[in-house]
Amino acid sequence: MTGAKNYTRLFDSRPRGVTAGPSGEKVYVATDNSLFAIHASNGTTIWEKSYSSGGFSVGLSQDGDTVYIGLEDNTVSAVNVTTQNEIWRSQDLGFRVEALSSNKQTLFAGAGNSLYGLDPDNGDYLWGETNYGNSIEVIEPRNDAYIGSIAGDLKRVNSTGGVEWHDTYSDGVSGIGVSSDNSSLIVSTQGVWNKTITTPMAA
Repeated sequence: MTGAKNYTRLFDSRPRGVTAGPSGEKVYVATDNSLFAIHASNGTTIWEKSYSSGGFSVGLSQDGDTVYIGLEDNTVSAVNVTTQNEIWRSQDLGFRVEALSSNKQTLFAGAGNSLYGLDPDNGDYLWGETNYGNSIEVIEPRNDAYIGSIAGDLKRVNSTGGVEWHDTYSDGVSGIGVSSDNSSLIVSTQGVWNKTITTPMAA
């Protein structure tokens, strides 16, 4: 592709969670001991915030003003992207948070086989449900979360934790993406060929 640039960015510890800012100019990376904001164009550091408990997953508020990091101590930390100040820290959710995604009403946090709803403004616990998965994507404009599990379940969950739609894949769900026009889910499965499936969005 004409004009495309590639680079390698090395960190002092393992990068384990990553998400892009709304403009695509910044990327947020959770490592074993820090949260980084880096330039998407060249990988250089904009800022770094250290944590005594390692980071595992990253999510972003819909307005792009807050980045959420799931930590090894089973909590979620919310950080202002401008000041790098911690806004709030959630309660211990009982397992490290492996997936984070948010809409305006709910921060969805996948921890173990459970899904938790947190208030994105203050981190208050809203609800919790078991037997979900750990791959989460919030889809505009519906603002529902799609949850995939290695057991093969794919569910659409609303902001109060209710399941509105459910499908299954015999070889498990390892990742979820969204088409550029938000009309379809891209479901990565754990079969031999790790095939990618385009699933029409449930109405």
